[in-house]
Amino acid sequence: MSFVLHRNEAKFIQKIVQEIIKKLEHIPLYVAEYEVGIDSRVNKVIALLNNGSKDVCNVGICGTGGIGKTTIAKVVFNRIFNQFEGSCFLSDVKEVSERHNGLTNLQQQLLNDTLMEEDIKMSNVHYGINVIKKRLCYKKVLVVLDNVDSLKQLESLAGANDWFGFGSKLIVTTKNERLLVEHKADEMYNVELLNDDEALRLFSWYAFTNNHPLEDYLEISRSVINYAQGLPLALQVLGSFLFKRSIQEWEEELDSLKRIPNEQIHDVLKISFDGLNDTEKDLFLDIACFFKGYDKDYVMDILGSNGFHPRIPVLIEQSLITISSYNELCMHDLLQEMGKEIVRQESPDDSGKRSRLWFYEDIYKVFRENTVTETIRGIMLNVPDEHIPEELYVDVDVFEKMKKLKLLKVSGIRPCGQLTYLSNELCYLDWDDYQAKFLPSNFHQNNLVLLRLCHNRIKEISTSIKFLETLKYLDLDHSLNLYKTPNLSSLPCLEELHLEGCKNLIEVHKSIGVHERLVRLDLQDCKNLRSLTKSIKLEKLEYLNLSGCLKLEKLPKI
Repeated sequence: MSFVLHRNEAKFIQKIVQEIIKKLEHIPLYVAEYEVGIDSRVNKVIALLNNGSKDVCNVGICGTGGIGKTTIAKVVFNRIFNQFEGSCFLSDVKEVSERHNGLTNLQQQLLNDTLMEEDIKMSNVHYGINVIKKRLCYKKVLVVLDNVDSLKQLESLAGANDWFGFGSKLIVTTKNERLLVEHKADEMYNVELLNDDEALRLFSWYAFTNNHPLEDYLEISRSVINYAQGLPLALQVLGSFLFKRSIQEWEEELDSLKRIPNEQIHDVLKISFDGLNDTEKDLFLDIACFFKGYDKDYVMDILGSNGFHPRIPVLIEQSLITISSYNELCMHDLLQEMGKEIVRQESPDDSGKRSRLWFYEDIYKVFRENTVTETIRGIMLNVPDEHIPEELYVDVDVFEKMKKLKLLKVSGIRPCGQLTYLSNELCYLDWDDYQAKFLPSNFHQNNLVLLRLCHNRIKEISTSIKFLETLKYLDLDHSLNLYKTPNLSSLPCLEELHLEGCKNLIEVHKSIGVHERLVRLDLQDCKNLRSLTKSIKLEKLEYLNLSGCLKLEKLPKI
């Protein structure tokens, strides 16, 4: 009997020794050469992991490429893996799963690492799911799935919390917030960009191998920080590149970045873009090139004119855009540059063959040389403050070539001859200083949502706009020759009418008082306006401006 006890004690001791060896052999993951701003973010993730429940906890870490999701997950893993019976960090799940037998190999690694065994083999993914559930359902483990981009990956590696034993923790890093929702993550952490102090310290480590810049480089270092906008990847890449270079070389690099983004940063950020479908890519590029900072609902109105509902939530879930507290579309400057570079690469040497034009020099060049093509879907001219808008005469056939044009914003463009055609695809037309007395005779726009013709020479516009059934925004501010408003009954969707500074406006059509959808009506400084309709029955009207209507004798009954 004593011999049996002695033998069992020996086995028990041997098992303890093996467990200790396993713990000692478990080497922490390499994180990064310099860790700045990590502690506060790691502590937030750990707090979410420990949030109340002692059951299995599933936490997602999301954010745009290069923001530090993997780095944070590694530090969390290193700090807490000793608290578990087994642990596994699966790096770059997206890339590995795309290889031959990629998911089965990941399943094998998951079990090999958590169970500290080397001979576990999987014949297929479905078999692997059953093995993971059977072997780990009673084991307290820590599992990190890094860079996940599809629900199938999650379903194959960690389909549900009950796959793992009591007290287990699961961490998923992804650019796609929607995946975490579909996977029913218990908690979610959106990684914050570095603040200016953190950014300067991280950049300085790579650029100067110190936590602050050299005195002569302080000002230009702040210019780099402003460019990087708190993105750790950009700070690391630029700091390494500028290490031991002269101030002149720094200035040259910053000037270059204004034209062409850094390739290494661009490639990382472009991964999220590549995962979009064609419609979502077009939406992202329209926002990057034209609509960053605009009101979200306004942009959805413009781009949804053909019955398509813009998939802005998808871009949010992919960490490509955010919505501010003021409902504005926000995008990191480097993501915006990435989008513009994608468009530039469509035709590096010929601007007229690109889908979108926004740089005033490119726009003037293609108009002046008449090199536009049918490829162009958007032109939005924004002249820098230091430049006076150029008055440019162009052939009318320039507009006839752009049959797919959806967005047009120009100023000071003078067609040579009678303008007879504008693309029927237009949903946005903003032509400041429009000199013609009439719109094209066949101006039948089935998709037009916004028409802005400020400072025009048009006398009467009713005939031209009677077919605009989708129009929501009509802005004719400072139309000095306009003497009467159009019949609004021909514009059933109209929500805003702007007529500020129409000094010769005399007549306001009676339909203005009973329009069902009008929300804003601006008649400021219409100095010759004598009377409005007798009564206003506008149920949705929120804004009415009659300031400066000096000859207005009587207000309508509201």
